[in-house]
This record gives sequence, C-alpha cells and structure tokens, in this order.
Amino acid sequence: MSKHTPEPWYAIDFSGFHHIQDGPFYEDRDLLNEDISPNARANALRIVECVNALAGKPSPAEYVLRATELAAKYNEQLIEITDLKALCDELLASLEMAQRIILLDKNGYQHERNAIADSITKAKRTTIQTPGTITDKEAENFNQGA
Repeated sequence: MSKHTPEPWYAIDFSGFHHIQDGPFYEDRDLLNEDISPNARANALRIVECVNALAGKPSPAEYVLRATELAAKYNEQLIEITDLKALCDELLASLEMAQRIILLDKNGYQHERNAIADSITKAKRTTIQTPGTITDKEAENFNQGA
C-alpha cells in the first residue's frame, strides 16, 4: 500500500463540487482521484482514519493542540523527575561515603552515625517513579469541550 500524500491538504470548492487537493488552486492535484493521484487510496484511508480518531470532538484542531500541550507538560515533568532522581542518587552516595568516614573515626560521633544511617535507610526506601499517566483532573479537562 502506498503512503498518503504529504500535508498540507486543501478543501476546495469548484462550482458546487468538493475536492481535496495538494494546493489551493484549480490546477492543483485532486488527492482522491485515482487517475491523477497515485496515492488516492492511501489519502482516502488517511482522511477516514483522522475523522474516526477525532470523532465526537467539536474542534479537532483545538483537541490536538491541547494534547500536544499536555504531552509537552508531561515531558517537562519527566525531565524534572529524572533530574531529581539523579540528585537523590548523588546525595545517597555522599551520605554513604560520610558514613564510612565516620565509622573509621573512633572518637564517638554516635549521634551523627545514627542520623546518617537513618537518612540512608530512608533514601533507600524512597523510590522516585516517573508518572505513567496524567492526572484524572487533567484527563477530564482534556476530554471536555475539545
């Protein structure tokens, strides 16, 4: 099966007839006419696929824009979480090194030893997970109206 014609596409009306073309002028190619466009079948399937994917959305362009914005927000948060995870790993390594140094010193430091041991235990129990989904509120807002 051939690939659909690259965008942009234009909806053109000529004397009551509707065409989808690869340009805004009469002379441009009708993308659904098999005699003119070798990709006519793929173009028709593309239209049906897009229409069905956006079924029930009164403003498909707004819906896609909102989806893109939401994906960008998610990616920004993912980067922040990844950076925080790296920082936590670095801090844990520093705590473990401080613990080793204090354990080598025989001059007491019991309070510090206990504090570091507690911090290491907490850090190892804490897991920073990347978000797998958007919040329910974000999904609800996204699906309303667009």
